[in-house]
Amino acid sequence: TATTWYTAWNGRTLRLVASYPRYPQQARLPLVRIFHGAGGRAVCDRTFGNSPGQFGFVIACLDGTGKYSRGYSYGSPQNLADNAKIVSLLRARLPGLRIDQSRQVAAGGSMGGEDALLFGIKYPALAQTIVAMDAPIDMSKRYWRLTPTKQRALYEECQGTPYYASACFNERSPLTFASTLANS
Repeated sequence: TATTWYTAWNGRTLRLVASYPRYPQQARLPLVRIFHGAGGRAVCDRTFGNSPGQFGFVIACLDGTGKYSRGYSYGSPQNLADNAKIVSLLRARLPGLRIDQSRQVAAGGSMGGEDALLFGIKYPALAQTIVAMDAPIDMSKRYWRLTPTKQRALYEECQGTPYYASACFNERSPLTFASTLANS
C-alpha cells in the first residue's frame, strides 16, 4: 500500500491511496478506482485488505472533493476529472506499477456509487465495468431525504435546492443518463 499526495483541481493537496501486489510485476494489472461515500476519505487500503496482492489487481482512491464542499463531491465534474488522472498519478508516484488500461473498474457505495456511475458515463474508456452499491440515482429526490449536514453539502454543490438549481441536480443524477448506461 502506498499513500501519496496529488494536487486536486482546486489546487488543494489531497491524498491518493493505492494498494497493489509487490512489484515490479510481470503483467499489467487491472485497476479498480474506488469512490468514497459522502463525507468520507480515501480508505480503500483498509477496505480490501490483501485482496490486491492475492488476486493481482490495483486499487486506487482519492480523497476527492466537490466544487464547494470538502468530502462531498456528489458527482462534481471536477472530482471526476481528478479521478480520470489516477493512472498518470500512479505512474508518477509508482513508476514500476503497470496498469492494464483495457481493464478498469469504477466502484463505490452510496455517494461513491453515484460518482462511479457518473464517472462511467463521462469517461467510458476508463471504466469498462461499473460497480455501484446503494447509489442515489435521482439527486432531486435524494436531496430531501439527506441528513442536514449532507443536505447542506449538496445545497452548496448545486448552489441551491432542486427547485432553483435543477440543471445541477440533473447533471449529478445518474438517472438522467440511464439510457446511456443501458446502452454502454
